[in-house]
Amino acid sequence: MDPELYAWLVRRPTILISLGSHMWLEMDDAAHVLQGCLHLLDARPDVQVLWKLKKLEYYKPELQGLDAGGDRLRIVSWL
Repeated sequence: MDPELYAWLVRRPTILISLGSHMWLEMDDAAHVLQGCLHLLDARPDVQVLWKLKKLEYYKPELQGLDAGGDRLRIVSWL
């Protein structure tokens, strides 16, 4: 287990987004999921989001608007 991830997870209720091991997202699709996450975080300040993202192509994990999630949004490539 990853102690840093565990410490983050126990801070507040967490919503997990995992589309499975075989679902790869292009940047445009990932940007849409990110916007949904940001809307959720804005509406529910009591939760955080853990997103398992597999990228179809190379793009920076810093999608436009990612900073708006602050420390309540974490994107990982593997769980």
